[in-house]
Amino acid sequence: MVAFKKEIEYLPSNPFNLKIKKFIDFWGYILFNRNKKVGEIDLRKINSITIVHMGHIGDIVLMLPMIDALRNNFKGKIILVVNQYVRELAELFKGVDKVYSVPHPKFSRTNSTSWFETFKIFKGLESDIVFEAGCYFFSIPFSFLIRKKLFVGYNVSGLGFLFDVVLDYPFNRHIIRKYFKFLDFLDIPEPQIKSLSEYLLLDTIKFNKTQSILRIEENYIVLGIGAGAQAKDWPDDYFIQLVERLSELNIVVVLVGKLDLIRAEKYKIFENNTKVINLINKTNIGEVLKIIERAKIFIGLDSGLTHCASMLGIKTVAIFSGTTGIGIWDPIN
Repeated sequence: MVAFKKEIEYLPSNPFNLKIKKFIDFWGYILFNRNKKVGEIDLRKINSITIVHMGHIGDIVLMLPMIDALRNNFKGKIILVVNQYVRELAELFKGVDKVYSVPHPKFSRTNSTSWFETFKIFKGLESDIVFEAGCYFFSIPFSFLIRKKLFVGYNVSGLGFLFDVVLDYPFNRHIIRKYFKFLDFLDIPEPQIKSLSEYLLLDTIKFNKTQSILRIEENYIVLGIGAGAQAKDWPDDYFIQLVERLSELNIVVVLVGKLDLIRAEKYKIFENNTKVINLINKTNIGEVLKIIERAKIFIGLDSGLTHCASMLGIKTVAIFSGTTGIGIWDPIN
């Protein structure tokens, strides 16, 4: 844990946005700086900790070892605030007492977004410690609205002057180390990584009729179509060629993912292929995890489902586009 550094090292950003952040930070640290040194935290005197992360499936899944370690060392209430796209996943987390999902317009991948509703939800929360885990410029001001005793985060994306406690950001190390810095602040030992199934309430998930066909398939490969960012995606023609080649090898391929209707239409060419089970847009996140859990191999992009498959202990082939640093966002097993 460190106080404010005069020379801020920012996460990569386009030049215009970086200039805006530097301008805001220059005046923010002069007029509103809240950074301070804090002594040892006695968790026995803390009633609640709120973790805010507006990221998506991969971001949230990689927080699980940190949340698990926190649960094992903290008797109070753990609150998780996420964007509404990952609510179903977050509600499967063991050890989290309450999940709030917000329709933040900058992070939600649905059409149902609202600045006012986002403001209202954050403003209505109260917690002893608030940890802004996502390092997002458009998330930090909302996290700041929560009534709190300590506001904790990283000074790498602007608005760092709003934090009471600034943590050292682990540049060029795996992203999971970012979350472990919060454990360091609380003097909680770094945990061993467990299987994803040990962090989630997977036993509560039931298959619907759409997935019942998988019960008679003993050996299949899951192919995760699509990625959260266009720069990480793969052309549909490549996916289709891969499916065709795998099915020619007499391998059952299960297609999963959330796609727009135009993209999803392309995969209907496999409707009459007995070796392809097309579940694109037909499952929720819990059902997808159960499908992946039974697979022999998972093939996917730099996406949340790839991180899930790897943490489930499934043999995983991850296709990265080169937009993320080596060793930073690698799937963990």
